[in-house]
Amino acid sequence: MQKRLVFALFCLFLCCTVHAVESISVEAGIGNMANLYQIAIQNPWDSDCPVLKDHQIRPLWALSLSEITEKKYHDTSGLKHSLTDFGFTPLLRWQGTRLHPMYAELGIGINYMTQKYNNNDRTMSSNFQFGDHIGVGYVFSNGVDLNLNFQHYSDAGIKMPNPAVNFVNLRLAFSF
Repeated sequence: MQKRLVFALFCLFLCCTVHAVESISVEAGIGNMANLYQIAIQNPWDSDCPVLKDHQIRPLWALSLSEITEKKYHDTSGLKHSLTDFGFTPLLRWQGTRLHPMYAELGIGINYMTQKYNNNDRTMSSNFQFGDHIGVGYVFSNGVDLNLNFQHYSDAGIKMPNPAVNFVNLRLAFSF
């Protein structure tokens, strides 16, 4: 019930702010005996980005809501468990102009997991995690953005144990 309420509140926030954001995305990923499903909104920090020949570096931010499904919860085969993750990630995107629609991006954000991750011999000590992100993408002429990225969750050794969790994700974003 709590997850549904959180999801409904996030959707309400999204509907109220969608006019102020550049894109909305859906994402799915796989990790070490876990799946990630995410919705997010993205927006540039500043619309005036410096252009270097046919490329530009754009600072963006992303606000995300994810569900992580652990498939080996408490190291028990077949025992599944889900937790919710809220994230805020500043990103730097190096991208081409309309003639060069490919891009690369990287970012380091903060995340809050509603429960501590405990899956497949990886038990995190904290609900707060850093989310490192690196990806490559392509923006089609209609504004649809397809991205493949690597997501790394870790508390940077602030609290032990710090096993880290990784996901490979596919994101589809729609621009406004």
